Amino acid sequence: ETPLVRGRDIMETQQVLQRLATLIRQPELKVRVEHENLETVYLEPTAEGEILVHDRGHAHTYLSTGGDQTYLDWSELGVEHIRRHCDRLQLSLENRLGDETDPGYCICGRAKTDLEVAELVNRVAVCQDEIFQSAYRNPD
Repeated sequence: ETPLVRGRDIMETQQVLQRLATLIRQPELKVRVEHENLETVYLEPTAEGEILVHDRGHAHTYLSTGGDQTYLDWSELGVEHIRRHCDRLQLSLENRLGDETDPGYCICGRAKTDLEVAELVNRVAVCQDEIFQSAYRNPD
């Protein structure tokens, strides 16, 4: 087993995803990670040779539907509030699932090394957790 080395050109993560896609005869593959903090994070290879680590828009969708009165709505929190959480963890908030009139925001990070993949999985999960904590309605 090869140790993870920062800056390695060819990522083992990328190779594993490519091998698995080939094995199951599919052109692309996304991996769902159930993080230990109970948040879900996704990994997918990009055309640029990176691994995109993201929440698949889960936080935005969940907080935008208004179905759970335990949390403030996304619009009550505001995009800048969410973006500050992302920025603090060196992540980006990207409109990957919608358009300008109906955005679909994802919490994202882009990894170029295996070590960065592991770090970003943790940061995306922590970011989701922090956003939900900040959206929690105080019952008082």
